[in-house]
Amino acid sequence: MQCHVPIGYKVEEGRIIICEETCKIVKQIFTEYDCGIAATKIAAGLKEKGIPNGNGKVSWTHVSIGRILENPNYLGNEYYPQIIEKELFDQVQKRREGVRAELGRANHRPGKDERILFGGGNAELCVPVSRSGINMVQM
Repeated sequence: MQCHVPIGYKVEEGRIIICEETCKIVKQIFTEYDCGIAATKIAAGLKEKGIPNGNGKVSWTHVSIGRILENPNYLGNEYYPQIIEKELFDQVQKRREGVRAELGRANHRPGKDERILFGGGNAELCVPVSRSGINMVQM
C-alpha cells in the first residue's frame, strides 16, 4: 500500500513522524513567506537550489508553496506531529488573506465543482452538444 504524506513527514513502522531533513524545507517556506517573500520567489529559490519536493522532483510552483502554507497538518493533530508553531501559521494565513485581497480574490475561492466546470455555474446548466454544435437534449 502506498501512502502519501506531506513534505516534512515520513512513515516509519506504520506511523507518521517528522522527517528532519525535509521539515527544514517546510520551516524555511513558512519563515520566508512570513518575511514577505512571495510564493513564486520561494518556489524559484527551491528550484535553483535543486531541492526536491514531496514527490522527489525538483518541481516547485507558487501553487505547491501555497498548499504547504495552507496545510493545517503542520500544526499537529492526532496523526501528524507539529512542525510549525501556531503563531507563525496564523501570521502566514493572515498575510495570505491580505495578498488575496490585494489581488481581488479575498471574497471568493473557487470550490472543486467550479474548477471542474471551468469558471463556475451549475452542473444542471451543462447541456450535451453534438460535434456539429446541435443541442442533444430536448428542452
